[in-house]
Amino acid sequence: MTADEQFGESITRHNVRLQLAVFLGCAVIVASRMPEVLLAPRLWAEERNYFSYVFLHNIIEGLAYIYWESGYCNLISNLSAVISLRVLPLELAPLGMTYLAFFAQLESVPSLVGN
Repeated sequence: MTADEQFGESITRHNVRLQLAVFLGCAVIVASRMPEVLLAPRLWAEERNYFSYVFLHNIIEGLAYIYWESGYCNLISNLSAVISLRVLPLELAPLGMTYLAFFAQLESVPSLVGN
């Protein structure tokens, strides 16, 4: 292996470590805003509207639901309600919605660091 290849691998390992550190740092920041929500998830505010609509309707209608108070189709909330209600037992649905929202917030973090 040439010196250039070794240097390239070193940079790649460093870049992966940096991305992981930034991702974990952002996860801690997001979680620190309201840690009690991650420890004891519950349905709160407009989440109740998404949850109850998906509970009473089919998957397609649940994904296309528009909560008129917000004025737009919130695909993340709709998707998390559908997944939580159709995959998890009913008593774990708030947990599913909470953690799917948590990971949706972290989804854009890798683009902060770049490749």
